[in-house]
Amino acid sequence: MLLRGANAVGYTNYPDNAVHKFCEVAVRHGMDVFRIFDSLNYVDNLKLGIDAVGSAGGVVEAAISYTGDISNPSKGKFTTDYYLDLARQLVACDIHVLAIKDMAGLLKPAAARTLVGALRREFPSVPIHVHTHDTAATGVASMLAAHAAGADVVDVAVDSMAGATPQPATGTTCPPTVLSPFRLLHDTRCLPLATHHLPLTTCHSPLATHHLPLATCHSLTHPPLTAHSLLGMTSQPSMGAIVAALEHEGRGTGVSLP
Repeated sequence: MLLRGANAVGYTNYPDNAVHKFCEVAVRHGMDVFRIFDSLNYVDNLKLGIDAVGSAGGVVEAAISYTGDISNPSKGKFTTDYYLDLARQLVACDIHVLAIKDMAGLLKPAAARTLVGALRREFPSVPIHVHTHDTAATGVASMLAAHAAGADVVDVAVDSMAGATPQPATGTTCPPTVLSPFRLLHDTRCLPLATHHLPLTTCHSPLATHHLPLATCHSLTHPPLTAHSLLGMTSQPSMGAIVAALEHEGRGTGVSLP
């Protein structure tokens, strides 16, 4: 379950006791792993979710929300040290898993290698889980780089529904060959699921999006403001100029929105 700290699974603040009760009931009905994140990496908000899940008996996966580009020396705000300091605060809360939540596909391969490598050296016994979206078409390369640097788990999607705003494809990231660096959680008998789900692509084709390479330039990290919205808005004459200006402005600033 994706838990937004004090916002639980909604978009507003809830009383602390409501969040605790929600997690308690969720665990009682079978929910096990909770990925807890805050889009601004606000630690106090994260701690509430961590405490609520922990006291309910769930698996606490605390997430770092990734933005910027640590592989670019000119980006001085969100650096490797920034993420390491955040990770230290999260690990000190007795979490079970440390996640990197790349909400808009901004994590480039070089950055994935650097960040995961630094986290692995700092926390050799903490499981590291990397989540991305293939918005900028770098998802496969980034997940391979993350794995090589020490990530224990990376997220992928069934092939027929992968790419663009979903995750990179399972078949591309971890093909069923001896050359694959991944030990799949499922065996090769599950791979035909890609073909099984292929007819469903015609159902969601009106909502389908395309890769948006400029995502790594404007660094917009909130999913509704990335490929889905930007591609949709550019088709509206009144919004096209606004989106273009937004992208131009974001290229030099590394904008991060809540």
